[in-house]
Amino acid sequence: MLYHVAVSRSCIMSKDQYLKKRGNIWWYRRRVPASLQHLYPNQTDIIKSLHTDSLKLARLRRDEITATISAQLSSSYDPDRIRFKALVDQLRKEDPETMWELEYQGFSNKSTEDEREKDLVAAAAYNHVVHGQKEAYTQTLRETLLSWKVRNNKKPADTLNKVTQAVDSFLRHIRQNDIALLSIHKKQVVAYVESLSTDFSQSTISSRLSRLRSVWKHAYQQGDIEKERSPFHSLDLSHFSSQQGEKKQLFSALELQSILNADLQSNLHDLVRLGLYTGARIGELCNVQIEDITNTEHGYLMRIIQGKTASASRIIPIPKQACSIVTERLNSRSKGSLIELEGKDASRTFSRFKTAHITTDKARTFHSLRVHYVTAAQRAGIKEFEAASIVGHATGSTMSFGYYAKADYGLLAEAAQKIADQIDIEWIKSSQQ
Repeated sequence: MLYHVAVSRSCIMSKDQYLKKRGNIWWYRRRVPASLQHLYPNQTDIIKSLHTDSLKLARLRRDEITATISAQLSSSYDPDRIRFKALVDQLRKEDPETMWELEYQGFSNKSTEDEREKDLVAAAAYNHVVHGQKEAYTQTLRETLLSWKVRNNKKPADTLNKVTQAVDSFLRHIRQNDIALLSIHKKQVVAYVESLSTDFSQSTISSRLSRLRSVWKHAYQQGDIEKERSPFHSLDLSHFSSQQGEKKQLFSALELQSILNADLQSNLHDLVRLGLYTGARIGELCNVQIEDITNTEHGYLMRIIQGKTASASRIIPIPKQACSIVTERLNSRSKGSLIELEGKDASRTFSRFKTAHITTDKARTFHSLRVHYVTAAQRAGIKEFEAASIVGHATGSTMSFGYYAKADYGLLAEAAQKIADQIDIEWIKSSQQ
């Protein structure tokens, strides 16, 4: 069983993290994250009884609680901004000089640099209220999203979800949980667009940017920022237009066998095999880290943290056909990228190889490997829910981080192996006969 699915890379759990035993009963205990203090008032720790003396069951229940906290963290905004606003409100209600004397001694404009470093947030709040200095901790992207959702709560749920996904996607790209709106730079947005182009069409990228612009516009209209034009404006997407409207096609059996037997650089060769036997997108595979692989009683499980849609966050069982790739890479190092390739570069390299040696058909790309996987799942009679769970498609209900704490990985592993075997039957062994 996988024990750390719902946790981000930056806080990967040890096997029994957050577990404490009192008498015969296991308990969950962890510090309250700074950005969630408002949800756990007057608490320094989150403590919950797991109501079991079974370590295995305690781990499962621990994962469910951690999943809930992870979801709370993913929707919370910058803790310094939260505290700054609270201090400003407090100072405006009280006599600033009295409050300063009681709580903020040593942080006036005359204080030394060392003293200021003691509590920059408190000093900024005081100087903003008393001396009229500009806000040091300005409106953030996630804070604005929450405000936008309140103002637009009558919009369809799908619209609200897509705007949220756009914000989440951008923040994942810049590897921050939140960012001040005025700290977002054009180069960050350009790099974000480039990263999206690996898996998305021009129209999808344009829609993402439009939703991010709407959040920025909301902040401007509410008077939270004075800059009207956002860094999400005026981006050239014309060179992505060729990606639109092309339904990806299967390779022939001979073409697929030629790709697998080609003299490719080892990282690219392994990337191709993983793409074929997991159905994962090229960008997803290139983002996988060593610590995203866990060896379990059901074999290797690969965690996809982010991807094209909300359903893309998932666990993929690795079938026998790709196990040697994972084993070799786990044995060679303990951290870092699994494949050691950047998504955009890998996509271009594969495209040049495919055009030069396999086919010039633009409808046959790396993404065609995913089409092979889905087609094999259908022909192998895999249940739709199981197939969708593995490839990261919508399953009829919203996938949450907590879902995989409850999933039956044994069933998914069996399904993944049947799909891989079907791929061999349909396209690999058939071309060798």
